[in-house]
Amino acid sequence: LAARCPNLAAISLYGCADITDQGVKALAARCPNLATIYVTNCAKITDEGVKALEAALPNAKVVR
Repeated sequence: LAARCPNLAAISLYGCADITDQGVKALAARCPNLATIYVTNCAKITDEGVKALEAALPNAKVVR
């Protein structure tokens, strides 16, 4: 997804059981225009993943 959608502005990953910290790091690296990311109920995304999103996309809103 990230490789083919570099202009993605918002994404909801709500309840995605298989998305991990590595996945959101890749998303942040390849989608620099992300402004809103919903990671609610994503059991495999830890505080580390959220912090990585916030660091890579400082103007984005990350919703847990």
